Amino acid sequence: MTSPRPAVAIPCFLFVLTACAIGCEDNSVDAEPPTLRPTLLYMETPPGGYGRITARNLDGTGRDVLTSGENAWAPGDVTPDGRKILFFGPTGPGTDQEILTMNYSGFGVEPVTDDTDQDTHASFLPDGRIIYASSHGSQHDIYRIDADGSNLTQLTTDVGAEPDPSLSPDGTKIVFSRAIKDIWVMNVDGTGATNLTNFGAGELGVYPRFSPDGSKIVFVYALNNDLDLMIMDASGANRTNLTSSDPLFYSGSVCFSLDGQRIYATAGTTQNGQRDIYRLDADGTNRIPITDTEADEVFLRVVNLLR
Repeated sequence: MTSPRPAVAIPCFLFVLTACAIGCEDNSVDAEPPTLRPTLLYMETPPGGYGRITARNLDGTGRDVLTSGENAWAPGDVTPDGRKILFFGPTGPGTDQEILTMNYSGFGVEPVTDDTDQDTHASFLPDGRIIYASSHGSQHDIYRIDADGSNLTQLTTDVGAEPDPSLSPDGTKIVFSRAIKDIWVMNVDGTGATNLTNFGAGELGVYPRFSPDGSKIVFVYALNNDLDLMIMDASGANRTNLTSSDPLFYSGSVCFSLDGQRIYATAGTTQNGQRDIYRLDADGTNRIPITDTEADEVFLRVVNLLR
């Protein structure tokens, strides 16, 4: 890195989102008919406020706040037609956290889960079912559920929490971190789990995401004093630290652009401080800021959204 950093303490990426209204606040959706647009979808938390789902154009313009109230909501995925947003957060007092869907206006909310657990990081399968992580037991494991909340199936039972599952573009593979250490991949039915990284002492990886063509995986990588972005082949080969000379601390989320040519990530100037959204080329060059606000911005996705 270009300057020394203090010993790293990985920011808690298993957010217990603070618990009540859902709906638009200061929403700048214009009156034109909605169209399918590439969109940055993320959670922003203003100083002293609650997390709210926010959308922007890829260049940072056109900010729309989709949720409001005294709940902290975070986005998960979007249906292929761009009409429904999958999201998660508390539905009332207490610490439980549910999976729900809504439309872009922030209305039309429908629950998927209704339990006393911490449900997080949800994605749609091609057939409309949902995979997500939940603390049904003593740790976060990966589950599959129908969109109406039926047919809950546990996919992992291994020792070590698995809180951040994400699907391959064709919906056949799930990539995830285990025990806040290594990056794993498995078939969508839970079979064939494989450790892709086998990190050594002081190393760990979280927040893995596939490239749009399924050939690459990008994730947040920590080594001693650094929080960086790493990219590798989907097989785990050819790992490359993209930001080893970058003074920013990358944490909170990372994902590819829809064409796979760029990477969007959240990062801050201190390891536990406020984070903004940045864009880099897929080889780690040409970093530029997309947002510059006082809000903390995490749970970032790039999606096609009807807006």
